[in-house]
Amino acid sequence: MLRPTAPCLLLALLPTMATAAPSAGQSKATLSRPVAGHAVLELRGGGSAPAGPGLPMQRATICGELSPLARVAVESCGNGAGTLHNDAMADFFHVRAKVTALQRAGERLEGALQVGVGIAEVTSTADALGLKFGAAQELQPVEAAGTEASLSAKGRWWFSDKAHAVVDLNAGVAHIPGAPAVVGTPTSTVPFATLTAGLGF
Repeated sequence: MLRPTAPCLLLALLPTMATAAPSAGQSKATLSRPVAGHAVLELRGGGSAPAGPGLPMQRATICGELSPLARVAVESCGNGAGTLHNDAMADFFHVRAKVTALQRAGERLEGALQVGVGIAEVTSTADALGLKFGAAQELQPVEAAGTEASLSAKGRWWFSDKAHAVVDLNAGVAHIPGAPAVVGTPTSTVPFATLTAGLGF
């Protein structure tokens, strides 16, 4: 009388096993499988804190980040002047190289800490061609450039195996000798902070 117990238990467990098997397959289907083995390109939008009295409190900021290597990226951020529009408006433009110093990844979530160095430029109106380093020489300068260093905290969510959503918080400081004359900063040391979000693959 006890022998039929095992087959009965097996038959009772079959529906549970059948429902569990697809969920395991679904879990594997949501794993991130980037084309190059890592995130390659991101386009993000957001806003920045002011760099000085001459710049508005909240400025629309657009960032593009290209990663030729898993831990090395090149990023450019600004309001799109000269590319997306020619409006005469203040801007804080950045182009930087970024190296991932710390990274943690799960099946679908990924976090990274990036160190960046590059060039920053402030403009008070429509941007002119080229970059002007050093102290401002004109009577009414409209742009000035210098060097910068920054730190980024980045989070990615791979909502499919090839594409992801991303949030990036970047903060740093730039040394721009002409900034006081261009945008009215107290010194040539110009801090900045930018929060952007977007998509990538």
